[in-house]
Amino acid sequence: MTSFEKFLYFILLPIIAVLCYPPELLRTGPTVLGILIGAMLLLGILLWRGRSLALTFAIFLQGLNVIIRIMMILPNTVDKAGKINLPMGLAMLVGLVLSLYLVLRLDRVDVRRTMVR
Repeated sequence: MTSFEKFLYFILLPIIAVLCYPPELLRTGPTVLGILIGAMLLLGILLWRGRSLALTFAIFLQGLNVIIRIMMILPNTVDKAGKINLPMGLAMLVGLVLSLYLVLRLDRVDVRRTMVR
């Protein structure tokens, strides 16, 4: 794997996948947002260093994100009155697809070869 691929799969895409919500929702909790970005950066650094346990945890987190988004896409997109919240629905769908892609991509042989411990 090249350094750009490592940066993309270990740091950038996981942060985007977990934080893929409309901006008005993200503005409501800046402290939680900072903690989450910091935790994902730490996980990315551990992945970059080749920690196999960090890879297992990253796959678990992205898989959990897929499950949560599947359960929450309909309740967050359509309210009780039947009104559709399109930005939330699109953000949930993009986050779901990106997390699913990362789960499948991080479990491949070329990624596992980069893990040394």
